[in-house]
Amino acid sequence: MNQEADLRFLIPMCFARSEQTNAGSVIRIGPKAMGLIVPNGKKGWLGVKQSLKKILFVGVIVVLASGGYYAWVTYNDSGLPAGIASGNGRIEATEIDISTKTAGRLREIAVLEGDMIKTGQVLARMDINQLAAQKRQAAAELRRAEIGVDTANSVVARRGGCL
Repeated sequence: MNQEADLRFLIPMCFARSEQTNAGSVIRIGPKAMGLIVPNGKKGWLGVKQSLKKILFVGVIVVLASGGYYAWVTYNDSGLPAGIASGNGRIEATEIDISTKTAGRLREIAVLEGDMIKTGQVLARMDINQLAAQKRQAAAELRRAEIGVDTANSVVARRGGCL
């Protein structure tokens, strides 16, 4: 009896059971000794068949999820051109205002916001129709003033040059 208690202490209860037979007390060890009935009605050792199925199912799910993540990381194209990097952080920029000497309307904008530009590059073209009309008007007024000066000189010459 004392040996049986010592043996049961060393072997977990789920792996051994004692039986009383005609020959005396016997301790059976192992899965067949337990004769457990698992939920589906089949005999198994602590439901190992079902546990193995669950472990395999979870393992397959983990492998598929890992493979999907690896494929997503490997084949996910960020769409950035060469020489451009992306990341998180803080960027401080200098804002530059561009203005013209005269006001007017824009005919064409040659660059987009965020484009890299070089010194001397044309950024926009002005609509010069109104400016051309003002230039023609100024030229006509200049010509009229010149004619007025010529007329005044001819009047002075006719009177004899005396004032």
